[in-house]
Amino acid sequence: MELEEVSKKKDRYISPHERRRTKKQEGGQIEEVLSLILHKVKEHDRVLEEIKENVLMLHQMTTSHSMFIQLLESQMDQVLSCLYPEPEKGLPYENEANPTNGI
Repeated sequence: MELEEVSKKKDRYISPHERRRTKKQEGGQIEEVLSLILHKVKEHDRVLEEIKENVLMLHQMTTSHSMFIQLLESQMDQVLSCLYPEPEKGLPYENEANPTNGI
């Protein structure tokens, strides 16, 4: 039915004055749609900017945590080397000290 209505409207004579009025209405609708699109694009830009800031902050935190972990590993190595010193090994041909020698 809509197609029939459209075709009837196309067959109808439209005066130049009416055409201008219709074009103004269409222009207003187009401006409205473009304004809505612009608003949505600006909103998306704002959201993307927030995401970018969040990603940068996460990157900084990751870098900071990585450095902190390396520092902790270094400190753990120092503590463990003090608690459990590696025995000094002699030359391969030297025998290990016999614990029964001193008895």
